[in-house]
Amino acid sequence: MFKALLGFVLACFCAQICVSNANKNIEMAMSAYEIDQDLSPEEAHQVFAIFQDAARHFSNHSTTGVKLLKNKFNKDLDILAIKQIKGDADSYKMHKLATIAIEAGKNMMKKEEAVKLNYRRGKDLDSYDFDINEYFQAIKIPEPYCPKVGHICCNPFDKYRSLSGTCNNLEFPWWGAANSPLTYFLPPAYDNRIDSPRQTGVNGKRLPNAKYLTDKVLVGPTRLARNNQLFTYFGQFLDHDLSFTASVTDQYGTPKSCECGTDDKDCFNIDFPKNDPYYKNLTCISLVRSAAALPSFDCYLGARTQYNKVSHWLDLNQVYGNSLEENSKLRTFQNGLLKSSGIRGQPHLPFRGKGGCTMQTAEPCFNSGDDRAEQNSWLTATQTYFLRLHNSIAGQLKETNPHWDDNRLFQEAKRICTAIYQHIVFNDYLPLLLGDKTMKKFNLYPLENGYFNGYNSQLYPNIYTEFSTAAFRLHNTVYNNFTEALCENFELKDPDFMNEYILDTSKFYTEAEIIFCGLLISHGKSYGPDLPYDLNYDLFHKPGQSMGAINIQRGRDHGLQPYVKYRELCGFGKANDFDDLLEIPAQNRARLRKYYGNIGNIDLWVGLVNERVEEGSLVGPTASCMIARQFYILKASDSFYYENGLNPVRRFSSGQLKEIRKFSMSNLICEFGEVHYLQKYPFLMPDEHSNHFIDCKHVPKFNMKYWSKKHYDGYFVDKNYSNLRRKN
Repeated sequence: MFKALLGFVLACFCAQICVSNANKNIEMAMSAYEIDQDLSPEEAHQVFAIFQDAARHFSNHSTTGVKLLKNKFNKDLDILAIKQIKGDADSYKMHKLATIAIEAGKNMMKKEEAVKLNYRRGKDLDSYDFDINEYFQAIKIPEPYCPKVGHICCNPFDKYRSLSGTCNNLEFPWWGAANSPLTYFLPPAYDNRIDSPRQTGVNGKRLPNAKYLTDKVLVGPTRLARNNQLFTYFGQFLDHDLSFTASVTDQYGTPKSCECGTDDKDCFNIDFPKNDPYYKNLTCISLVRSAAALPSFDCYLGARTQYNKVSHWLDLNQVYGNSLEENSKLRTFQNGLLKSSGIRGQPHLPFRGKGGCTMQTAEPCFNSGDDRAEQNSWLTATQTYFLRLHNSIAGQLKETNPHWDDNRLFQEAKRICTAIYQHIVFNDYLPLLLGDKTMKKFNLYPLENGYFNGYNSQLYPNIYTEFSTAAFRLHNTVYNNFTEALCENFELKDPDFMNEYILDTSKFYTEAEIIFCGLLISHGKSYGPDLPYDLNYDLFHKPGQSMGAINIQRGRDHGLQPYVKYRELCGFGKANDFDDLLEIPAQNRARLRKYYGNIGNIDLWVGLVNERVEEGSLVGPTASCMIARQFYILKASDSFYYENGLNPVRRFSSGQLKEIRKFSMSNLICEFGEVHYLQKYPFLMPDEHSNHFIDCKHVPKFNMKYWSKKHYDGYFVDKNYSNLRRKN
């Protein structure tokens, strides 16, 4: 192992791609690039002409053709000089580069007889198996213009994650990085195979209007569930850690405006059906398309995909940010602490000030590693738990190791918090969501002792767009818009009264304990197609805005294949008729038959939420399969996964791992949730028989002794990351 690591270091040195000044704590965040200047229509035409000229000399994707393409780029495309991307203000240029490449792909497709023949076949359900990317396997954007992480040299002795997600995989350093592409379970089903939203169903018929479908198929009886709102909002917190799909912006990073009736190709608005019974005076729901990305940063041409603004790992980037710039705004740079604000004697998220607030509030709003932290009060509460956890651990580390400097304290506290978070996900959250059968099938349960030795460096970690766009959009369906609150004396507030807390985070200034307690004893809703009124008709208090319609339209924007193809992928057999969809209750099937007409038209998200919940889980079988596959990849592809024992530099000692495995959601709530007692299983509603209340005094405490010098076992680096050494 040591020889392999040493060889890697020497290889980097000999190739002269390492940063020469080892004293600089540099984030290897070369996860995307930008075009150096705007392209005028004339310049864009020049780019397309270059691709077309290359295509004329291109024969069967030959090596000669590839060389020609590269030479033409190097000679004629100086306008595409690129540099490192820095954020939203530059992300539109990454979108522009991908758009140019997609246009080039379209031109080359015209030369391909196999592609033209596929168009002539029409769009029956089997035609979705056609993968346009296979026809571009040998066509690459030349190196100088490829927005890939080409020259990252990773420090194999670094035990700490990078903020950007780079260098998790030493062989493929950009895998999993922020601002890198999402991937697909199945080839995208764009109308033109490469980038046009899926609007045409099988047999050439146009798909039903997304807003119309929300009124017709997203209906049914609303049932309360055994899970509570803590489960709902922890799931949203988890979702924000894994994906934040970028939308098209202008050159300054401002979200694009899509007026009703526009013919802008970056807009994909949802028209209101004629004679809409609810909102007769509204014309459309404005929707900007997700920004385009190349299929991978190896820069092969291919169908449009999207890119993820956050890292693809379970790494608490929603707490710590995805770059040094973001992270520096959150740190005190003293004793390893994150910034916090004091409200009524309790630490809360730091103030952002009145500018740039997500929600309307009379008080200063809160800052965190993720711009979405204030979407609702309960999400803000979950963010607050982990802020308090970090600062508590940093304080304990300082007491145990008074000689450690700020950076060492911060990095170690971040490492421990991330491990605790991963343990809660795999030990507390996923078993409730997926059930015992699926957890065992996909090897998702944490070990009781020892190390996980299933790390696979060849497993591509990037998040599936079907996961982020459909399968893990379950929080919309389990959200209950009636929320009770619990004070210390167990007095219930009126449910209607509590609705005002959801969208007003300023309530933290006066009644934070009500918000924290409300998470524990407020019912969630059973998984199903019925969405609460305020999500389906009045999203964020905007009349006519519909989360259901947006979910459907976004899936079409991303070219997701029909629901039945994923059902088949998960091993439930090929369906030929609605009656074959036995996972969906008969009355739901009847609605889908009536309003979709053909099983090949059912949108993925709609099919998933109409499935019958599997016994022992909270979702249907296809959603369970897709979610489980994604989390197995998150576990097996992450070299920093907390149980991973293959890398002696990055693994925890056996004593440290034992303490992490003792930590549960109960510890987090008791320690940082301003409660003195809670139910035994905090993601479930309290019940005097099976889930009774326990005193927080009886919840095991986290022991930091295994992080003292006496017990410490592992590699560490000094404050400049230059001297790598074993513990003395």
